[in-house]
Amino acid sequence: MSEEKQYIVTAAAAYFTTVGPDGQERLELLYAGAPVPPSTSDASIAHHLDAGLIAEVEDVVLLAPAGDPGNGQGSGDVVLEEPARNASTEEWKAFALAKGAQPEDVDGLKRDELVELFGTPTGS
Repeated sequence: MSEEKQYIVTAAAAYFTTVGPDGQERLELLYAGAPVPPSTSDASIAHHLDAGLIAEVEDVVLLAPAGDPGNGQGSGDVVLEEPARNASTEEWKAFALAKGAQPEDVDGLKRDELVELFGTPTGS
């Protein structure tokens, strides 16, 4: 995968063929909002992009364990960080999908529409 580009899963889930630390190929299932592993081949990236399963993003929205990371007692739940209001449309689509929206719910929506539907409301 190209080092300067990062991708995130925008489908509900997708399978990727990656190369493990031992050099062996393995099949990996990733869910919406997950970053695509750097060991994913360029051919696989192209296929997933063409199929609309992933999108290129400038800043991948990462999921982090909930709870205090210092005590090792996280609940195992994940906390999803909301993108900046001026983040790309693709980032907002990935965020919406990670929150449970279906691809057909976000297809064709503009960034501002995604922010209004899935973002934290701001005071008027």
